[in-house]
Amino acid sequence: PHHYLVTFGLTGTPDFKNEEALQAGQHSFNCMRECVRLCVDAGRFRSDDVEQIAQSYWACLHGVVMLLITKCDFPFIEQNRLIDSVVDMALEGLRKS
Repeated sequence: PHHYLVTFGLTGTPDFKNEEALQAGQHSFNCMRECVRLCVDAGRFRSDDVEQIAQSYWACLHGVVMLLITKCDFPFIEQNRLIDSVVDMALEGLRKS
């Protein structure tokens, strides 16, 4: 959780400048964007806007990760069940009918 928080939670804030963390985050996002592009090219998604899909999917996944990291006192359901549910809902929203 600490690596994720540094890479995706603190970078870009006015008081935190770490080029290595910024590059790691961008590399991770680029890998996911490439996976999205492959799915778009294969006709798996109802939209062909790779950037919109990648950013929307990342926002969804980032939200659940940050909640799990920062809201430890919240009575979440079992962690893997929550993550699977979020991933499934996000993918279902993207899939071509």
